[in-house]
Amino acid sequence: MRTLYISARPDRHLTEALRQAGHAVHALHPDEANWAIAESRHQIIVYDTETAELPRLRQWTRLRPPHAVLLTLLGADSSTSVAAVLRAGADTCLRKPLSLLELEVRIQVLLRRAAID
Repeated sequence: MRTLYISARPDRHLTEALRQAGHAVHALHPDEANWAIAESRHQIIVYDTETAELPRLRQWTRLRPPHAVLLTLLGADSSTSVAAVLRAGADTCLRKPLSLLELEVRIQVLLRRAAID
């Protein structure tokens, strides 16, 4: 699976876990991500952030192709932040610290739903 991992502070443990799970990971800083999202090569977009950056999420939602799923990993520990991220266009949002097992299962579910649509 082609996976775009976007983070200002990439988590090497997470990127390695994604690779071991069969993902071809392309990591970018958020300021460099627009072109990669619009290019439509990735099936999965993982945005790893500490705070909900809603304008950026809304822009990426508009740029992403229909086949790409957007999963946000959020450091903010509030239901309000998670709800805002989902309303901005993320397909799902996981709070950190996260379970790698839950992350992989959520990705599988999102891809399964995308294949049905």
